[in-house]
Amino acid sequence: MSINEFKKQLEAEHKAEEEAEQIKQLRYNREYEEAEEHTNKEAEVLELKLKVKIKMQAYVVLKM
Repeated sequence: MSINEFKKQLEAEHKAEEEAEQIKQLRYNREYEEAEEHTNKEAEVLELKLKVKIKMQAYVVLKM
């Protein structure tokens, strides 16, 4: 193997490692965004449940 071939092989390996890292980062970002979206939806549901509970308690108090 010549020096030029060896350099080309090293460059190709380096490029492949960089691409693999980019793919890994994209996957991490997607998973983070999905988790954040899920958490936000859970927070919305809890907020709605709390509002319903408050309204139900207010209704019970008014009926007394």
